[in-house]
Amino acid sequence: MSEHIGQFFENFKHLLSLGQANKELIVSILSGQSKIPISSDQVKIKGDILILLTSSIVKSELFLKRDKILAEFKSKGIRITDIR
Repeated sequence: MSEHIGQFFENFKHLLSLGQANKELIVSILSGQSKIPISSDQVKIKGDILILLTSSIVKSELFLKRDKILAEFKSKGIRITDIR
């Protein structure tokens, strides 16, 4: 029984590490498109929506390049449909 519990928690550990890897890729894409350093703390993912926890200046810069950013997300297999 303890093996089953261990496997159960191992599945969650895998999902968490996969989510962190996606978040790092998202941050990399955002930083690359905007030429502004963005940390993973400034990004929140809620469903298919990317929420930016940055200054309005950075948000404006990213919103100007929104279509390019969303297209790059799609090409990398990241399912983000909106940026807020």
